[in-house]
Amino acid sequence: IGDFHYYNHFEKISFASYGLMFYLIKFIFPFNLSSFHPYPENNSIPVEYYLAIILTLFLAVIILIKASKAKWLFFGVAFYVITIALVLQFVTVGNAIVAERYTYIPYIGIGFVYSVFLYKLYENPKSYRFKNIIAVIVVAQLLYFSGTTFARTKVWKNSETLWTDVIKKYPTESSAYNNLGHHYRQLNNYDKALENYNLAIKFDPENGLAYSNRGKVYYDRGMLNEAIADYNKAISNLPDNIDALSSRGAVLGSLKRFDEALRDLNKALSIEPDNTGALSNRGFVYYQTSQYNKAMEDYYHSLKLKPNDAGIINTIGLCYLNLKDLNMAMSEFNKSIAMNPKQGAFYINRSLAYYQMKDITNAFNDALNAQQLGYQVNKEYFNQLKSQLNM
Repeated sequence: IGDFHYYNHFEKISFASYGLMFYLIKFIFPFNLSSFHPYPENNSIPVEYYLAIILTLFLAVIILIKASKAKWLFFGVAFYVITIALVLQFVTVGNAIVAERYTYIPYIGIGFVYSVFLYKLYENPKSYRFKNIIAVIVVAQLLYFSGTTFARTKVWKNSETLWTDVIKKYPTESSAYNNLGHHYRQLNNYDKALENYNLAIKFDPENGLAYSNRGKVYYDRGMLNEAIADYNKAISNLPDNIDALSSRGAVLGSLKRFDEALRDLNKALSIEPDNTGALSNRGFVYYQTSQYNKAMEDYYHSLKLKPNDAGIINTIGLCYLNLKDLNMAMSEFNKSIAMNPKQGAFYINRSLAYYQMKDITNAFNDALNAQQLGYQVNKEYFNQLKSQLNM
């Protein structure tokens, strides 16, 4: 359910009427298709939305007049209206005014009406000489539908093609740039991600989600003060933004501002106790403040919700290591390495456990593995291992 309280009831009636007409037109001629059609700007609703009310009332009168003699018409239209009613924005569903994907079931009703109409027209003796023309029109329409469908599959290939297409249709739509930025961030293309988040904020300076996402790019780049500034803005716009609270908590933890970090993370978890991001971030703050049992409590909770996270399992091993429970530490380190044998940090952590267990050979081998995987092993520690092995 969308939060669009600033639209009055009459405007919502215009949205519903516009949706009814929009979907009918797209059934016959599917043009300007988009995965996202935004709401009109508040206080600047185009005139066609209000004209749609008049057209809807006109068609309703025509159908009611014809219904007694053409029950197939009433049935098909009723099927369409009933199945599309819940997404006509009387109640705001999502943040799109219309969405072509909502019509898969409702179009059965319109398809029924259209098919019966064509059949009656084709079988009517008065239209005998137009039969070939009718057939050509139907075949041409089906070919057009097929071509349009094939073209749309290319648009829906991935997030980049999908949101780039939306931007072509709606060049100032903030959420499209935000989603495209998210796609690039997942690919670690931070320059493109930042470019799109900046555009999202430019077109909607109150887009809290865009600030939160841009903050993550700053965090990934080590720009912690810029990240906090964006998280502050995101939270001022959306005070219960769990993602922004969790992320700001992680940044504050990195800056050793532990009390502030825990305040954010505790608030995030009070809103959503099973949020894995907030749990792992709070666990890390507890780890940094040597509260290892509390850290493990959060980490184990997170693993129940999202099993097989090698990084969290390895950090649990570090908690046991700091608590001097070497057997449990070794067990967790082994699990994490089995899951991700290419992570150098996992080997150096296990090396430290071997070292405390006086197993210098395995400690050295793990340190060597970590170095070969690109981890920067402390030279003093490495030389100490070599000297104890008389190398």
